[in-house]
Amino acid sequence: RAGARPRVARLVARHHHAGGDPEAALLHHYDDLE
Repeated sequence: RAGARPRVARLVARHHHAGGDPEAALLHHYDDLE
């Protein structure tokens, strides 16, 4: 709804439960650094 690309929206929605998705896992890692 915010206008993001579908892949970006999925990454944001799943990054705390990456489930084998390396991009989501990377996003989770950097989210934890903040």
